[in-house]
Amino acid sequence: MKMLLVVILATTLTRVSSTSVCDTCECIGLEQLKLINCSSRGLHHTFPNETLWSMDAQSQEDLQVSVSMEKNRISRVEQFPYLPRVRRLSLAHNTILDIATHAFAKLDSLTHLDLSYNHLSGDAVRADVLRGSYRKEEYEPMHLISLNLAHNDIHSLGRKAFEHLPYLQELYLTGNPLKLIDVPTTTTLGYPKALKILDLSATGLSALSDEFVHLPSLKNHLEVLILSDNNFTEVPEELASLGSSLWELNLNGNPLLELGEGSLLGLRRLRVLSISGMPHLKRIGPAAFDELDNLTVLYAAHNPHLSNIDEAAFRQLRTLKALHLEHCALDWLPEKLLPWEDLEVVDIQSNPWLCDCDLNWMTTKLVPLLATEDPEHVVDLHCASPQWLAGVNLLSLSQHPDGGRGPLCAPEPREPVKRHLRPRSIAATLMLAIAVCICSVAAITACFICYRRLRVFRPVVLGTVVYVPVREEAKY
Repeated sequence: MKMLLVVILATTLTRVSSTSVCDTCECIGLEQLKLINCSSRGLHHTFPNETLWSMDAQSQEDLQVSVSMEKNRISRVEQFPYLPRVRRLSLAHNTILDIATHAFAKLDSLTHLDLSYNHLSGDAVRADVLRGSYRKEEYEPMHLISLNLAHNDIHSLGRKAFEHLPYLQELYLTGNPLKLIDVPTTTTLGYPKALKILDLSATGLSALSDEFVHLPSLKNHLEVLILSDNNFTEVPEELASLGSSLWELNLNGNPLLELGEGSLLGLRRLRVLSISGMPHLKRIGPAAFDELDNLTVLYAAHNPHLSNIDEAAFRQLRTLKALHLEHCALDWLPEKLLPWEDLEVVDIQSNPWLCDCDLNWMTTKLVPLLATEDPEHVVDLHCASPQWLAGVNLLSLSQHPDGGRGPLCAPEPREPVKRHLRPRSIAATLMLAIAVCICSVAAITACFICYRRLRVFRPVVLGTVVYVPVREEAKY
């Protein structure tokens, strides 16, 4: 009886330990692609035993295998077995604290590795972890093209962390508490031959060093730089050193106050600029984009205090094709700001437009153009003032039968709201009036007190005798 129980137990354990990957996960085989989905399976391991991986058609050189182990309970990554066809591996959204030495060395074809949303420190991202198999001509290189380390606990990277990643082109470090790009991190970023995409968003940065922008891996190679949600109060002037290759720059969510002449020096190849979601940006000054000879797309949306764009801000820019200014604080735009008919996309919705004669050009020229190109971009285009036009869609005003003068310059049913009577001007006038009233009350009160005191000390004459009141505490 005991022998039978032992046999049954051993058989059960064998079955559990020999459960293949596709028995636990979802395996989808296509002609030249195999997807292995092990996400959300409650896994605590990464199937380190090679016999568990039943790779059909392993001999096919053109077979690509993608493995997802996201949203499990994996806290340590053991060494993967020999899996020569795995191209993509995602271990995101786990609880990984440590990775075994040579964990990915037998994944000869691995090009994309996602380790985001874990608990990795800089010490866990080591050179002996990101190391490939032995090569005579190279020093144990991995063939990684993309590495995602976003949303971990990395304060700094080791000096040699990437020494085996010569082919790395995309690096994502967003959401790590770097605070600054220190010397060890700068050193290891120099190992790849040509980084093309670098995401440093939400890392607490407020400055960039000269050593960083002059790295051979970045200079003349970096194409996309993401610096959003950091602490930059002005555009780093060091970015000019990357101008020969950089074509997309994302500065969203930084506390910039103003963009003006010289803010974007040296970025002549830049085609896409994002300056949206800036909590303090108030103004875009003249010549702000003079250096951007190739800019085609500008995102400047969701800036709650952006109320002024100078007429000369785009004075030399003739390549722009898409402009996003939605959800800002604009109540007026100059007609000569841009050659509007050359733009393919213009979104200026959800702004507090002051519908007076100065804005008439929009209703007669721009809004009809937008309605023709993309009707969705005029849905939320409404007047905020004057009160008698509040909530009216500018498209309906563009269809007003006014004889060509424009509806906003036609006679109004009440006294027109002058530009100096805008809501902000009215508020300032009211505050000034209140201040004057307070000062007047204070002055009257002071005069009254002085008058009372003079009456108290005035001599009292009784006949020929003069009595002068004295304070009780006076001494003779």
